[in-house]
Amino acid sequence: MIRRLALLGVLAGCEPLVDPGYPGEPMARLHGTIVGVDPERVADSVAILWNRNVGPSVPSGPIALAPLHPAFPAALTIDVLAAPPDDAFFAVAGDTARIAEGYLYLVRAGAEPPIETRDFSATAVDFVLVYVDGDVAPGSLTADYLGGVLAPGYHLRDWRATLDLSPAQAYFGARCADAVSDAGAVDGQVEACRAKRRYRLVDAAADLGTEMVFYPTNGGP
Repeated sequence: MIRRLALLGVLAGCEPLVDPGYPGEPMARLHGTIVGVDPERVADSVAILWNRNVGPSVPSGPIALAPLHPAFPAALTIDVLAAPPDDAFFAVAGDTARIAEGYLYLVRAGAEPPIETRDFSATAVDFVLVYVDGDVAPGSLTADYLGGVLAPGYHLRDWRATLDLSPAQAYFGARCADAVSDAGAVDGQVEACRAKRRYRLVDAAADLGTEMVFYPTNGGP
């Protein structure tokens, strides 16, 4: 009985081991520097503009926010705490993995939610954050889109412009063109379905450990 009371006394005096406000370990931690933007004019969040890959406007999709931790004079760390929203994902019909493809933007200080593309002040040029949900089959269009067979989870990829469509981008370009044609496309929409997809993703130097550079931008894409 004495031992039980002593134990209860110890437990009653214990502090919680985890701060209720602690957001948890990030699913991905990214690093970068800011060029040409006053860090004092940047909010404490980074916007991730997810590309739904369904229309002629790329990227176009939901916007999620991730905490930003600046360090003097221009370094920054980004903690991505959650998986992408479900409406950020797209997939090749019949393939075994879904993809979410996110473009990273700094948000101007003082921007009020909901954050819109007009609130973007800088972008990580030529970098894309991707999330893989499922197993990527070698030789699949999904692997072609990602630039390799990637494990499930987050990855940082280099974005490279191309003159021609890759097989995967041709697939999504054709799917987009069919959709806008069926909806009664206006001038230029069908061509935009292909033109906006003339890029490919390749390995970043150190995947999530790659140092990004954020340059000024006037709003979104």
